[in-house]
Amino acid sequence: MTAPVIPPSALKYGETDLQVGYDKQGLPIGLQLIGRPWGEATILRLAAAVEELCTKSKKQPASFYDVLKAR
Repeated sequence: MTAPVIPPSALKYGETDLQVGYDKQGLPIGLQLIGRPWGEATILRLAAAVEELCTKSKKQPASFYDVLKAR
């Protein structure tokens, strides 16, 4: 029997998910960060720091389109 799970966002906790790398089979590994209620700014700063450390392992898909650089 499993207990019901309430999403952190429903409880007003700051929460984000990010990709931190790949396993030996090439599958993505994710990290979920959960902070204090209304602590989004702290979570986003931490997520940016972790993402910067993990950018070396990021792969781009074969058909990648950068929407921020597109005109």
